Amino acid sequence: MPKNEKRVQASRQIRELIEQFGRQLLDRKHFGFALELLGRMERKRKLGLERGRPEIWGAAVVYVIARLNFLFDPDIPQPLTPKRVCCAFGAKQRTVSQKATRIEKALDLCLGEEGLCRPEITEMLTLVELPGGLIVPQSMIPAVVDDFFQQVEERRQERLRMKQEARQAAQAKAAAEKRRRWRQVQPSLFADF
Repeated sequence: MPKNEKRVQASRQIRELIEQFGRQLLDRKHFGFALELLGRMERKRKLGLERGRPEIWGAAVVYVIARLNFLFDPDIPQPLTPKRVCCAFGAKQRTVSQKATRIEKALDLCLGEEGLCRPEITEMLTLVELPGGLIVPQSMIPAVVDDFFQQVEERRQERLRMKQEARQAAQAKAAAEKRRRWRQVQPSLFADF
């Protein structure tokens, strides 16, 4: 059997296993993320989907999605456990964890990966560098921008106030200098003052 056919057949088997698991234990979003990840893996030849047991690959795909979406967090409603994922696929947890790490490295995945994480996680974990070098989460941008423009407006108002005060001080100084000169030129006019 040619290598390409083996890869297609292995991919089909993995997809079926993920579909079986997804119908029982994943919601539609996470199920879609798992299939998206499998699609990315199919395009990455160096992963070698045709090598190894499809059960391990399927469990590793779900494991990666669970990691990226914090599904193993015990504080969420209906959390998944690594043991539950591995038992459902009939694979050992250590093997699945290693395979999941291999997938993450091969596809250069990270927390907040767009297309594989819920949008709120992606937004929360996407960092943006501001012009001053400050790095903030994308979700903070509206607040940071509002604060930034408020600070800019306050500084502008302060500069205008300082310019006005400086102008008034310069006018007062000029008027005082003018009076002093007039007193020197015509002292008799200012004798009463």
